[in-house]
Amino acid sequence: MKIIHFADLHIGSKFDRLPEGIKRDLNTKLRNAFLAIIGFASENAISTILMAGDIFDRNAVSLKDKKFFYDSIKANPGIDFYYVRGNHDSNSRCVDAVENLHVFDGLQTYVKGNVRIIGCEIEKDAASLYGHSPFTTDKFNILMLHGDIANPKGPNAIDIKRLKDKNVNYLALGHIHKRKGGTLEGIHFEYPGCVLGRGFDETGEKGFLVFDTDDESATFHPMSDVLFEQWDVPVNGMDEAKLKMEISRLLGNPDSSLISEIRLTGKAAMDIDAEDLGRTFANRRLYLEIKNATKQALSYAPSEKENSLRNLFVNKILSDPSIDDDRKERIISYGLSKLMKEEE
Repeated sequence: MKIIHFADLHIGSKFDRLPEGIKRDLNTKLRNAFLAIIGFASENAISTILMAGDIFDRNAVSLKDKKFFYDSIKANPGIDFYYVRGNHDSNSRCVDAVENLHVFDGLQTYVKGNVRIIGCEIEKDAASLYGHSPFTTDKFNILMLHGDIANPKGPNAIDIKRLKDKNVNYLALGHIHKRKGGTLEGIHFEYPGCVLGRGFDETGEKGFLVFDTDDESATFHPMSDVLFEQWDVPVNGMDEAKLKMEISRLLGNPDSSLISEIRLTGKAAMDIDAEDLGRTFANRRLYLEIKNATKQALSYAPSEKENSLRNLFVNKILSDPSIDDDRKERIISYGLSKLMKEEE
């Protein structure tokens, strides 16, 4: 049996820091992504979709988003949707009775053909899950959870060692927004990642998984038509012309499917107007943000007075082998600021 597995759709996301028009467009794309996943299932005769948490971004789901969700499921009665809530939507209750929508309230089990689908909200039902006897081996056992198998602490922690002997064949996970999969404690686990990036900490391809219970393979299907990307650009030794050339090289040709952030780092020997740079290259991206995270490079060049107190102080610090470069910079910066105040 082939099964679609996705998570972390986050319908109704705020998309902080982005302009209002782009926020609205991205939330439309989130809804369209759900429709595209359903469309893929229909086109490929897949009748099972696992939704591993955080379908909505908040517990207070708008009527518009809730109606869209239910209507999309109702319009596809040949597909069974299995939904375990996540930390973002754990208190958003399904008020509609939809025949082909199966929600996990407490530790619950659904059977479809030769597959058993088990699920629960890990924060609320961990004790029931870990205390449950091993699942029988007469079916292929899929366990759906929304949590973190790498972090042993916290409300969303999953103790995979306590699942080792539960006869779990496939652990369908949500919560981690980066694509990740493998085997732990003999259990095949998969995080599909989020469906669409929502910020510069969620760069790269996003999409969903198709899992085949026959050969136990998971295939990733990228689908996002908007991607976030981020670069750090060290400005050391650059003048304004070189900096603009480097930014232009990174951005390449205009691409309206990309939302980009460029962080300027290092020591700048010039004044940098990040907003002006952003305006200069704004037409290269759907949205571009340039951040100035540089430190101002200090000038240690001798002043006109060769025997000045300033020169004696700077040379003394620079020639001291017991002080590393970062400390030298801090000491000189602090010392010169004090000398400048005394000279005022």
